[in-house]
Amino acid sequence: MASKDTPLLMNKWKYYLVNLWECHFYVWSHLGRIYINQLSKHSLDFLGYFSSVRLNTSMLRSQMLENSFLINNAPKKLDTIVPIIPLIGSLAKAKFCTH
Repeated sequence: MASKDTPLLMNKWKYYLVNLWECHFYVWSHLGRIYINQLSKHSLDFLGYFSSVRLNTSMLRSQMLENSFLINNAPKKLDTIVPIIPLIGSLAKAKFCTH
Protein backbone atom coordinates (compact mmCIF):
# COMPACT_ATOMS: atom_id res chain seq x y z
CA MET A 1 0.00 0.00 0.00
CA ALA A 2 1.13 3.53 -0.66
CA SER A 3 0.25 6.58 1.35
CA LYS A 4 -1.00 9.72 -0.36
CA ASP A 5 2.37 11.54 -0.28
CA THR A 6 4.51 8.86 -1.91
CA PRO A 7 5.82 9.19 -5.47
CA LEU A 8 4.58 5.66 -6.21
CA LEU A 9 0.96 6.79 -6.01
CA MET A 10 1.69 9.78 -8.28
CA ASN A 11 3.40 7.53 -10.85
CA LYS A 12 0.40 5.20 -10.73
CA TRP A 13 -1.97 8.09 -11.45
CA LYS A 14 0.25 9.28 -14.33
CA TYR A 15 0.14 5.75 -15.75
CA TYR A 16 -3.67 5.64 -15.52
CA LEU A 17 -4.06 9.06 -17.15
CA VAL A 18 -1.73 8.14 -20.02
CA ASN A 19 -3.63 4.87 -20.54
CA LEU A 20 -6.95 6.72 -20.52
CA TRP A 21 -5.65 9.17 -23.12
CA GLU A 22 -4.19 6.44 -25.34
CA CYS A 23 -7.28 4.20 -25.21
CA HIS A 24 -10.15 6.67 -25.37
CA PHE A 25 -8.69 9.49 -27.46
CA TYR A 26 -6.61 7.44 -29.90
CA VAL A 27 -8.30 8.84 -33.02
CA TRP A 28 -7.92 12.44 -31.82
CA SER A 29 -4.26 12.11 -30.88
CA HIS A 30 -3.19 10.04 -33.91
CA LEU A 31 -5.58 11.31 -36.58
CA GLY A 32 -2.84 11.56 -39.23
CA ARG A 33 -2.22 7.80 -39.16
CA ILE A 34 -5.55 6.79 -40.71
CA TYR A 35 -5.22 6.06 -44.44
CA ILE A 36 -8.34 5.16 -46.43
CA ASN A 37 -6.38 3.11 -49.04
CA GLN A 38 -4.86 0.88 -46.36
CA LEU A 39 -8.27 0.40 -44.76
CA SER A 40 -9.82 -0.85 -47.99
CA LYS A 41 -6.94 -3.28 -48.68
CA HIS A 42 -6.94 -5.02 -45.29
CA SER A 43 -10.62 -5.22 -44.37
CA LEU A 44 -12.55 -8.35 -43.47
CA ASP A 45 -16.21 -9.19 -43.02
CA PHE A 46 -17.20 -10.43 -39.56
CA LEU A 47 -20.87 -10.95 -38.59
CA GLY A 48 -21.97 -8.62 -41.37
CA TYR A 49 -19.66 -5.78 -40.28
CA PHE A 50 -16.52 -4.75 -42.10
CA SER A 51 -13.47 -4.40 -39.92
CA SER A 52 -9.90 -3.45 -40.69
CA VAL A 53 -6.86 -4.65 -38.80
CA ARG A 54 -3.44 -3.00 -38.90
CA LEU A 55 -0.24 -3.25 -36.95
CA ASN A 56 1.15 0.04 -35.64
CA THR A 57 4.51 0.53 -34.04
CA SER A 58 4.35 2.67 -30.93
CA MET A 59 7.32 3.91 -28.94
CA LEU A 60 7.30 3.20 -25.23
CA ARG A 61 9.78 4.70 -22.80
CA SER A 62 10.32 2.90 -19.53
CA GLN A 63 12.09 4.49 -16.59
CA MET A 64 13.28 2.35 -13.72
CA LEU A 65 14.38 3.42 -10.23
CA GLU A 66 14.20 7.22 -10.59
CA ASN A 67 16.57 8.16 -13.45
CA SER A 68 18.74 5.02 -13.24
CA PHE A 69 18.24 4.09 -16.88
CA LEU A 70 15.78 4.58 -19.72
CA ILE A 71 14.57 1.82 -22.03
CA ASN A 72 12.98 2.57 -25.40
CA ASN A 73 10.70 -0.20 -26.68
CA ALA A 74 8.91 -0.35 -30.02
CA PRO A 75 6.22 -3.05 -29.72
CA LYS A 76 3.72 -3.82 -32.45
CA LYS A 77 0.22 -2.75 -31.49
CA LEU A 78 -2.85 -4.34 -33.08
CA ASP A 79 -5.47 -1.75 -34.00
CA THR A 80 -8.93 -2.68 -35.23
CA ILE A 81 -10.71 -0.01 -37.21
CA VAL A 82 -14.25 -0.09 -38.54
CA PRO A 83 -14.52 2.16 -41.63
CA ILE A 84 -17.71 4.22 -41.55
CA ILE A 85 -18.98 3.83 -45.15
CA PRO A 86 -18.92 -0.02 -45.25
CA LEU A 87 -20.42 -0.09 -41.74
CA ILE A 88 -23.33 2.12 -42.84
CA GLY A 89 -23.78 -0.11 -45.92
CA SER A 90 -23.89 -3.24 -43.77
CA LEU A 91 -26.39 -1.66 -41.38
CA ALA A 92 -28.57 -0.55 -44.32
CA LYS A 93 -28.53 -4.10 -45.80
CA ALA A 94 -29.63 -5.48 -42.42
CA LYS A 95 -32.45 -2.86 -42.43
CA PHE A 96 -31.04 -1.36 -39.23
CA CYS A 97 -31.12 2.16 -40.69
CA THR A 98 -34.51 3.63 -41.59
CA HIS A 99 -33.29 6.51 -43.79
